Amino acid sequence: MQFKEGTTVYTADGEKVGDIERFVVDPRERKVVGLVVRKGFLFTEDKVVPIELVTSATEERVVLRPHTGDLPPYIQRHYVAPNESEVDTEYEGDYIEPIYYYPPPDIAVWYPGVYATPGVIVEERNIPQDSVPMKKGADVISRDGEDVGDVERVITDSRTGRITHFSVKQGVLFQKERLIPAGWVDQMDEDEVHLAVSSQTLERLHDL
Repeated sequence: MQFKEGTTVYTADGEKVGDIERFVVDPRERKVVGLVVRKGFLFTEDKVVPIELVTSATEERVVLRPHTGDLPPYIQRHYVAPNESEVDTEYEGDYIEPIYYYPPPDIAVWYPGVYATPGVIVEERNIPQDSVPMKKGADVISRDGEDVGDVERVITDSRTGRITHFSVKQGVLFQKERLIPAGWVDQMDEDEVHLAVSSQTLERLHDL
């Protein structure tokens, strides 16, 4: 299966869901464990789609199997306010601008001049623990520190789910698209993929 940022995701009956925003990758198992699907069409917010729901995936189209229940949002926000006993609420007539307002601005209208208790918005990513929400355009770095190019797509074995190759292009070394074996990857995170091979080895790869 192939996963590419921007590819449209469809339900089993052909209805458009949204577009792939990120690949959720388990760096240790070298597997794609989910997709972040950009809001649009059926989704009003970015959603996390477990890889188990994907029946097929090509560069042009990803199809989901029928499922019940709501998919979790990619980023879930929680408002955290301190206990009243821990906050001095006697402002003596002075207006104190909070860090965030309660209720948060996206939940209720804030009226200027009303006192509020300072609090914070905590963001939580609803992806498996230790997984990485890798974005398209993540930099690919060779062992000798060369910026090889950017991740274009991720290719997996449809039987095992393991990543077999990364497609890389538009870098200092790679002007056209080339495939890098997953076995050459040393580590990966949200913004970068670090390779265990040098730029000299990579130069011997052929363009697609």
